[in-house]
Amino acid sequence: MSVQRASPAEQIANELRARIDDGRYKTGDTIPGDATLAAEFGVSKPTVTKARAMLVALGLIQSRPGTPSFITEPTAIPKVDIADLSTSSWLRMTRPLPPGNRTRIVEAGLHSLPANLADVFGTDQHDVIVRRAATLDADGAPLMSATSFYPGDLARSCPSLLEREDVPGGALLYIESQTHRRLASVAATVTSSPARDQPGAAEDLGLGPRSHVLVVTTTSGDADGRVLAHEIECHPPGMPVDLDVVSNP
Repeated sequence: MSVQRASPAEQIANELRARIDDGRYKTGDTIPGDATLAAEFGVSKPTVTKARAMLVALGLIQSRPGTPSFITEPTAIPKVDIADLSTSSWLRMTRPLPPGNRTRIVEAGLHSLPANLADVFGTDQHDVIVRRAATLDADGAPLMSATSFYPGDLARSCPSLLEREDVPGGALLYIESQTHRRLASVAATVTSSPARDQPGAAEDLGLGPRSHVLVVTTTSGDADGRVLAHEIECHPPGMPVDLDVVSNP
């Protein structure tokens, strides 16, 4: 049996949660800042930021940039499935992926805005955060290649987007918890494309240059019409995808 060790961020989140559970941190108490906790645990500030985001996703603390995080009332945030906290309130996509599938982050970093995305992000955005992920089944066979683009100005407030690790609760929930920019709209398109025209898709999916992929593209925006994310998912031939876009209740 393989044993998976918790990441440093998960260990810190677990320790902070234990302090909440045993009463060392009480409702309304503020918790130390990132620099203080980073020094206490001997880690970087982005690691602490990631741990804090985990507690926000669980509804244990409230946090906003520039102000101290504080412990919430136990009933202040209703308990909901983590899946219901992300894009599922606007965009519901069901993928019949087999059990045991796993996703690895292939790339994460800050890049110049690609010319073909200028119309998506606008001329005032010069950089984008790029995250590419590959999803495999239990036997290591490729199921999906996904590339996500986020505004470059989120690099400071959402440093976890720059790391090659999963973001707890999903990127859009993390962005909301860090910036309070909430998802308000989603535009989606479904097309077919040669795998060679989708960066990384042929490599991630193990396809030849003449193969085609099903491409699901979504652009998510906030209430002010600013783009939060532009995501391109590539599915190999024969992989069914159900897409349902609904209004936010």
